[in-house]
Amino acid sequence: MTDRITSLQDSINNLADQMANGIGVLQLNAGPCPLGEVTDFIKEENLSEIYASDIAFTSKIIDNLIESLPSIENNEEKTANELAKINVQRQQETAKLKKEINEASKLLKILSEALDDISKTQIEARPRV
Repeated sequence: MTDRITSLQDSINNLADQMANGIGVLQLNAGPCPLGEVTDFIKEENLSEIYASDIAFTSKIIDNLIESLPSIENNEEKTANELAKINVQRQQETAKLKKEINEASKLLKILSEALDDISKTQIEARPRV
């Protein structure tokens, strides 16, 4: 999905570049032309056709990329299903964690009792002065 979004962004940037370049070419090369008249230069020049076909091609790419993106409705259902699965996994892992914590508490209690016994035995085994 991110590749499609990146491609869409690139295509939109490309379209903006084409339009900006078209304006730049017009400013640079276009001579004065009375309104409503078509000059010989315009008749001979095929740049407008090339420019229009480039814009149409890029627009078609953008349309195809937009169509390939998943729909919002589908995303909401999919997200809800994924969240439900994640919630079940979370509950299972929480139960495992609680079990491990209880086991660790029991082992800690046994270890503490053993250390208490060892320390009492060492204290009793010391020579009394």
